[in-house]
Amino acid sequence: MQENLIKNAVTFLKNPKVAGTDKEKLITFLKGKGLNDEDIKEAFKRVTSEPQPAPFDLPPSAPKASNIQILNSTVQQSHSNLSTFPDPRFLTSCKTLLLSHNQLLSIPQEISLLTNLEHLDLSSNSLTSEGLPVHFFSLFHLKSLNLSQNSLSSLQNFHRFCNLERLNVSHNTITEIPQDFVTLQKLTILIINKNQVKALPKTLVLLNSLEKIVLFDNPLPENIIKAAYESVPTLKSLLLTL
Repeated sequence: MQENLIKNAVTFLKNPKVAGTDKEKLITFLKGKGLNDEDIKEAFKRVTSEPQPAPFDLPPSAPKASNIQILNSTVQQSHSNLSTFPDPRFLTSCKTLLLSHNQLLSIPQEISLLTNLEHLDLSSNSLTSEGLPVHFFSLFHLKSLNLSQNSLSSLQNFHRFCNLERLNVSHNTITEIPQDFVTLQKLTILIINKNQVKALPKTLVLLNSLEKIVLFDNPLPENIIKAAYESVPTLKSLLLTL
């Protein structure tokens, strides 16, 4: 086995940005880096066999927030079999919250307490649009949000994330990008592939920071896509296929 390549692969697979990516795509990528099947199998084995921190799902008798340590302002609770959202009262200093690959159905209203939160990964859960309370959209400092591979049907109220720079809502059942997305003036990356989007808003042209849109696997007419690409002056990348 190629030990150096395996170590690099483990580091890559542990990167939060890779969370939610289809395993077959990861395998294809790793093969492109020179790893063989045995190397890749070993890399995945090392990642899954590493001890995971205990779930951050605190019981009513949990200690006070001052006794809870959040390492480097980050809480990592992906792949933790969580069925309920961690108590926000103990996460108020958190800037990065990683909760991908769990069993979350909804988000509590108390999430508005996370006034320092900048990066939130909720990919690969069972969240619905109804499970996102209005208080969720008061996270005004949020810069990146990953809600891919859930059960969202709408992007209603997302325009309130005024500081959002990266939004991933791929693999849902979203039918449209609202006109009020024009308020997301800091948005640079929008990933919305594998949804049911049939049209693009006219206000898309007014997103002055938008550089990349991933649109493949949506029922969008080719003429609309071409017009969008030509009308957004800052757009550098428009992905329509894998």
